[in-house]
Amino acid sequence: VAAYRQAIASARPAHGAKNDQVAISALFYCADSEEEALETVAPHAAQHLQDVFGFISQWTKRDSEDYAWYRSMMEVLKWPELTAEEKRGLSAEAQLMKAGVKGGSFCIGSPETCREFVRQSEGLGVDQIILQAQLGTLPHSAIQDSLRLFGAEVLPDFRSAGIARPDEVAHE
Repeated sequence: VAAYRQAIASARPAHGAKNDQVAISALFYCADSEEEALETVAPHAAQHLQDVFGFISQWTKRDSEDYAWYRSMMEVLKWPELTAEEKRGLSAEAQLMKAGVKGGSFCIGSPETCREFVRQSEGLGVDQIILQAQLGTLPHSAIQDSLRLFGAEVLPDFRSAGIARPDEVAHE
């Protein structure tokens, strides 16, 4: 984020417009408990990740430097190891999700875990978070429940930071 802001400050775009905001995108699911969130979303998010990174990985083996970005994208999957305690009681897929949460890549968990993800992102200087809630075959009703819980339990903590609900944003 700091490198981007430094570069954009001195950028001279041909069209004259600069965007100094930073947005991130994260897999998302919020539930009453960590285990519920991880286990509910795990098979759907794992399939989503397999599709995305399976698609990208086909270009990682190319020798051309034109494909270097795709090789760097695969580094995203190098999350920290989970301790035995962190793994306890979770399916293999849920452990993958928990490693993504621990590595700061996913906003999956209880309201407190999701709140911490937003705080950490804010601390990094991120201006916008795009929550990827529609994962694989996750039922629409589960997505709605997750978003309602996030809106009720997490967003109120950030209202004073100027975060607006979608229905409060003026449309031109």
